[in-house]
Amino acid sequence: MSVASRDDQTPGGRHNNDFANICQIKIMPSFDEIRCSRTEYLPIVDPSQWHIPGIDGLLDRNFRLLREDTVGQIRDTVRHEIIPGANKTKPPLHRFVHRGVRLLNVGFHWLFGLYFEVDFPQPSVIVKSPVHLRQRWWEESRRLRPGDLVCLVIQKDLIVFCTVADQAMMQKRKRGLTKPQKSETASLWNNEKRASVLLKLVDSRFSNVRLILDVYSHKDPAMSLIEFPGVLLASFEPSLKALQTMKAKEDLPFPELLAPWSLNPSNSPKTWTPLYASQSGFAYNLRCLLNTDVNFYVQPGDFPTQRKQTQYLQENSTLDHGQASALIRCLNRRIGLIQGPPGTGKSYTCVALIKVLLANREEGKLGPIVCVTYTNHALDQLLEALLEHKVTSQIVRVGSQSKSEKLQEFSLSVASRWSQRTDWEKQERSTINKELRDSELKFDAIEVKRSISAGRLKLHVQQYHGRHYDQLFPQTQEDFARHDFNPPKGPAQDTFGLWIDSGSPTDAPPRSTTILEDTDVFDMSRQERVNMHGQWCRELREDVGHKIAKLVESHQLSKVGFDAIEDDMHIRFLAKAEVIGITTSGLARRYDMFQRLQCKVMICEEAGEVLEPHMLAAFLPSVEHAILIGDQQQLRPQVQSYRLSRENVQGGGRYSLDVSLFERLVSSSKVTPMSCGHMYNTLQVQRRMHPQISQLVRGTLYPHMQDISSAQHYPKIRGMRKRLYWLDHRSMEDSQEHTKKGVAQRSAAKGPLSEDGMSTSHWNKHEIEIITALVHHLVRQDYSVGEIAVLTPYLNQLQKLRQRLAKDFPIAVGDRDQNNIAHAGYMDNIRPQDLTQAKQGGLRVATVDNFQGEEAQIVLISLVRSNSQRQCGFLRTSNRINVLLSRAQHGMYIIGNSETARHVPMWAKVIDILKQGQNISKSLELMCPRHPDTVIRVSAPKDFAALSPRGGCIQRCDRPLRVIDRSMDVTINAQIHVGDPALTDAWSK
Repeated sequence: MSVASRDDQTPGGRHNNDFANICQIKIMPSFDEIRCSRTEYLPIVDPSQWHIPGIDGLLDRNFRLLREDTVGQIRDTVRHEIIPGANKTKPPLHRFVHRGVRLLNVGFHWLFGLYFEVDFPQPSVIVKSPVHLRQRWWEESRRLRPGDLVCLVIQKDLIVFCTVADQAMMQKRKRGLTKPQKSETASLWNNEKRASVLLKLVDSRFSNVRLILDVYSHKDPAMSLIEFPGVLLASFEPSLKALQTMKAKEDLPFPELLAPWSLNPSNSPKTWTPLYASQSGFAYNLRCLLNTDVNFYVQPGDFPTQRKQTQYLQENSTLDHGQASALIRCLNRRIGLIQGPPGTGKSYTCVALIKVLLANREEGKLGPIVCVTYTNHALDQLLEALLEHKVTSQIVRVGSQSKSEKLQEFSLSVASRWSQRTDWEKQERSTINKELRDSELKFDAIEVKRSISAGRLKLHVQQYHGRHYDQLFPQTQEDFARHDFNPPKGPAQDTFGLWIDSGSPTDAPPRSTTILEDTDVFDMSRQERVNMHGQWCRELREDVGHKIAKLVESHQLSKVGFDAIEDDMHIRFLAKAEVIGITTSGLARRYDMFQRLQCKVMICEEAGEVLEPHMLAAFLPSVEHAILIGDQQQLRPQVQSYRLSRENVQGGGRYSLDVSLFERLVSSSKVTPMSCGHMYNTLQVQRRMHPQISQLVRGTLYPHMQDISSAQHYPKIRGMRKRLYWLDHRSMEDSQEHTKKGVAQRSAAKGPLSEDGMSTSHWNKHEIEIITALVHHLVRQDYSVGEIAVLTPYLNQLQKLRQRLAKDFPIAVGDRDQNNIAHAGYMDNIRPQDLTQAKQGGLRVATVDNFQGEEAQIVLISLVRSNSQRQCGFLRTSNRINVLLSRAQHGMYIIGNSETARHVPMWAKVIDILKQGQNISKSLELMCPRHPDTVIRVSAPKDFAALSPRGGCIQRCDRPLRVIDRSMDVTINAQIHVGDPALTDAWSK
């Protein structure tokens, strides 16, 4: 049996961080783990092959796969740096390696604990730039930001993981009126030649503290800093720790539903209704949804009457039949599942569910309802909808990443300021606060900078090696004469130096320091004196290290107590809320606090986008009713490692980490052995797209999708002959060798690698110019750029579209795309508006993976791929195609090579539908607002200016034409469509 095969079977024994019990595994990799060449044990998708069965096996699998997808990438990247042979293959993560690193200072903050300052040479591209350009470069690169994970490599045989300290917060929370320490003022850009940054240890155990102190006390050891752009420890560590806690406590709810394959039929529960709804006499009152002021009770478990109840609810509320049915059935299931195809009102249904649950909150003793989403954007939208529909104002939004002005007053940090602490909390907080502040004073007293000085060493020798001290520092003339040694009157360093230099060289091997302990200092050879001096220095450093480690440990315990008091206050405040909104990552970070809240209902929107390990962290032990809303046919969760994704053709979905819990619960067992096939409801009436657009996803994925009648009357697209069109072309794609720049190709925020590996990032110059010309044409029809979105699957194409379009329009790039652009190493001078500003008029440019859940009146699509091999890349999966084709409300225009796309089954169906409606060809028909019957066909970028200058046509017109060009902010009147050369030239720029 091969090593790889054996490794796949059971965990344990590969290295010092490999255990069968996940609770024993440290989150960050050990040095031994990094050097280990054996394959990690990764549970496959078949539960019968797991090393432990049932719900424990499910937690074990999710922990190991999530750790491999995050920490495993870091582990392999560091391995490339410390093991020369590993460089034969490309590292899995894009990284920057700074060499010539120096450890400048070690400091201690009363609230944040031990930190240290390192510096390194400025990147060559900015080393000669003025300070304001260096600052701009560092800020736009979004590198080494607070919370970013880095790794210090010391002489290639020692490593320590750190995070970038939040220097601004440290300055804000500095101790009393004391001045900031010198080491609290690091700067990436102030110094022309070297950048400096403050770091904190990820793990403050004694060995790591001593390692930092050893480096600090030595003269510039060979040290490098590995930077993982955009990798935040907080993005994966809390979820991994939450899974370990669940495994240890064995308190994950709904084991019979989450892992039904392990359930003994005889132990199957008699009812699947939520426990609180199973209590005698309980019934949901849906009066709050009705147009009439009457009670409408739904008895849990009364399945025979559900059809009549659905019909009544539909007729007497604003819900359609699918929404009404989904709502009633979700109330009757411990895990309610709703599939919401694009535009079918998932959020509206979610708001209605929350409204009903709040109306029955008292009777069911539900406590706060926890609303969870994958993104901050979706969470803001949901909570704003609750306010807009006046469902409740008792909302608390947990987390600091909200961009909604409406929700500012509802944030936990703002709203809880008015909470009163108990007398005990005030007293305890004051005591702990003093302990924390004293810890900084104690650190200052240790005087780390002088801890290895000759003076300190002299005191150490005096205290622990008195006999040797008396010989080196004699007190009487007799002692001087006895050893013929006259120490200088200067610093102790001179004494130690003279003693070492006066030793006699010898060919005999030096004796051990243990033997030398009982030897006169003047009977030692020169080498033995060097060794003895080194031993004293090591003892001193270890003594100082122990003091600081003890201080760090004491500080951490005080900090835990300090945070616990804050949590107590927050828990009291949150318990009074009706709705708590939080992201999945935020919930994992506050898992311990939320465990104490005793919330019975959890609702998750965007459930199809959430990795199962992150989703499981939302299943708090107290939860009796979970409602997951998503769409398994839209984007799957994003994973780092293509090897772990279901899209991995070679792996055949062996691990399928990117299959969400939602997809696993609704899929039949024919899909994967872990599929559950639970009952779910599908919403069917879409309100977003014009029927001509919705037919593309209806004819391929959603055969039962219906269009709301008003969608048929959406306005036509001004200046265009048709609202839906594919401009077919054969202009070949471009590829950029990013290995030369150290840039790894990614589809979007954290999407899987392409089938092309990491070598190239695709873009298409022809499509960029066509898109640019089309945006100009639409703007000249009096559309605002805020009504238009440009989508593409490739990050490189996004960046080049952004650069080109920014010359003429304000650009809006979402946070996740913007982070990816920066972290991929793309540097330019554009400062795009963020998503909030986009609503005020910015042209939205996005990757498809980061546009799910959003929409635009007009969507322009650049497919990019155009090659003789007919490789479709990221757009070979129906999930991604589905999202791409379902974002437009009124008009959608696709620019791409149909021959490249046609070999993908879904694209083939889409192309056939477009051909039936004559909506695809190698020329695109524009329409002049003054001469609508004039035929205008464009196939190349230059055709727009030649055949439709200023958005019109080339016919002479007797009527004045008012043309508004928002990109130039001018208004003109012309007697003909083509006339003023100056204006024509201006538009062509």
